[in-house]
Amino acid sequence: MGQSPDATDRPSRDDARLRALSTSLRFVEAVRREGTRLSRRLRAGQGEQVRGDLEALIEGLRSLGELLAELDGAAGGRSAEDRGLVARVLRDLAALMARGDWLGVAERIDGVLMPAAPRWQHLVAARLEAACAARPEPATGDS
Repeated sequence: MGQSPDATDRPSRDDARLRALSTSLRFVEAVRREGTRLSRRLRAGQGEQVRGDLEALIEGLRSLGELLAELDGAAGGRSAEDRGLVARVLRDLAALMARGDWLGVAERIDGVLMPAAPRWQHLVAARLEAACAARPEPATGDS
């Protein structure tokens, strides 16, 4: 008799979650490492030159927001505040970029994103660690 669909889908779902957590962790680490440099360039009037970096930032924030929503469902709502903050930052950045308000974008990066990044990094790293610890050991051919 075959396994239930849930049992056979679990490894791929677990792998997908691990990939999403790992990707989000690398993104938040990059924000912490590069955010100040990006805001300095924006303050120096280089908004058009860093547009690609800003688009990557927005895409990373979208992915982080999706991951937080997924984690929120699994954790009983603990990351709702962070999800709301990500949504507000995304909305603000899109509006500011559309107006070419590079100083406003820099202010959001420095004043909102950078202070939140350590908390997001801790949250995602803890979830990644827990997911890795909960992952079953691969079966070996030894008996």
